[in-house]
This record gives sequence, structure tokens and C-alpha cells, in this order.
Amino acid sequence: MFSGNLWITEDGYALKQFILDIDRSANLNFIENLKIQQVFEKMENGFWLPIKTRISVDIEQVAANSAGMLARYYTTSSNIKLNTKHPAIFFDERISVSEDARALSDTFWSRKRVETGGQQDQRFYQMVDSIRNLKVVQT
Repeated sequence: MFSGNLWITEDGYALKQFILDIDRSANLNFIENLKIQQVFEKMENGFWLPIKTRISVDIEQVAANSAGMLARYYTTSSNIKLNTKHPAIFFDERISVSEDARALSDTFWSRKRVETGGQQDQRFYQMVDSIRNLKVVQT
């Protein structure tokens, strides 16, 4: 179903990284392309954890009057803390966004971002911002 590359470490045969693309012969309804990339890092306890995950799915037109879609997912982790004990109630707390988060400058977010996305991501953000400002989308 997939073709791609795996990076395996010499010293312990651990999975270091992989890039997988769906094979054209795979028959997944409405999926034209699927690419999965993951990078792992060895932690202080010896286990390898994913620190970067990127998934891209190209979905074809479902019907004649519908549009296709390109969905992308990217996450990166840093400052991973292992074996930190938390009370059970800690996991019930929902993630919230501060009221002033949207008011912070682009410079602030650039400094806080673990990794810059590059030009392609910047063009994507500009496109999303321009779509948000379309009257039809706001309605």
C-alpha cells in the first residue's frame, strides 16, 4: 500500500525517520495522494519518540459540483518531559486560548515557534487569511 524510505539507526536498529507515499495501485475512495512523514528522537530513557509528524492528503472531487481538497497536518514537539507525575484531574482540563492571543504580533509568534514553516507555509497562511476575509465565508 505504501512506498517510501525508512531510516534505521546502526547502533540499535531503531526507527529514526520515515517518509511514506501511498502507492497508485492502492484503492482508497476519493484519496488521490497520501504522504506521511515522521522523525523520531532518542529520549534520555532510551525510547524513541516522534518529534515531527507531517501528513498530507489529497482528496479528489467527490461529485461533479464539488471541489477537491488538500488537507495538511503538521506537528512538532520540543522540551519533552518524561515521567512527570500529574494528578488525574490534570488530564480533565481543557485547552483554552487566551483572549489576547490573536492580538499578539507576528514577531512574537515567530520567536515562539519551534520551527519556521518556510515560504510555502507563509503563502498558505496568507491564502487562509484572504479566504477568511471573503464576505461569503464570513456569512
